[in-house]
Amino acid sequence: MSTVVAAGDRAAALAFLQRDMMGNLPMLKMLAAYPAQAGLQFAEREGRAAAMLTLPVAASAFDRATYPKAEWVVMLAADDADDVAPLLAELPAHAGFVFKIAPRFARAVSRSIPVQRVTAYISYTWPADLPTQPDPRVNVSLTTDPLGKKLRAAMPNTLEDVLPFFDSGEARLFTIAEGGATVAGCLAYPNFDRVHEIGVLYTAPGFRHRGYARGLAATAAHDLRGRGLTARYQTTEDNDASQAVARASGFVPFLTLEHWFAAAG
Repeated sequence: MSTVVAAGDRAAALAFLQRDMMGNLPMLKMLAAYPAQAGLQFAEREGRAAAMLTLPVAASAFDRATYPKAEWVVMLAADDADDVAPLLAELPAHAGFVFKIAPRFARAVSRSIPVQRVTAYISYTWPADLPTQPDPRVNVSLTTDPLGKKLRAAMPNTLEDVLPFFDSGEARLFTIAEGGATVAGCLAYPNFDRVHEIGVLYTAPGFRHRGYARGLAATAAHDLRGRGLTARYQTTEDNDASQAVARASGFVPFLTLEHWFAAAG
């Protein structure tokens, strides 16, 4: 399934999604990151619009690892949540899906397909009216060299997905060292348009509860603002420690994206 709307409709769909760029950020990111694989359906009626993105799970390393029994990722956007029903009817029968949707779409999806809620991701950003303040303990680098082999090996696998952005000069590494060795780090890298992700946040065991994660996140936000970019920080609903870091640093939530799984058959 690789439905792509006509050129005129695609332009209209993108214009619709960008009316609320932060609210539709995950969908816009996928369309930009996977232009050949991402399908897009769009409908307009009586002044309202609805859009549906479909992406093969095989296209995304994260989704392949997280949802091996799903075949398609599905994302939704609409002025009225009920307007996605005709788009959902176009999904292939008997396939496995992972829906990544705002909570307001859950009822429409569950009416169309038997689904089970898996988790939710919470996105944060830095308030426009809140000054940023870097942590003096944090060093900023245009390469991953300061990580060192030990910390690099301990960081999440998603680090590998970010490395190309260092080659292009778009990513930054933020680190804190003790005794000449790097003990904590995080990255900032492009998400969509002028929005950059703050992620791959890690502190080595034995060096936690010292405010390092908070300092890294706040310094990354400061660096991004200085370059005229918007920060996004994301964590899961059950990661209390990461949510605490976001709040303590100064970030505010702007989007919750629930993941719902529909088994094949």
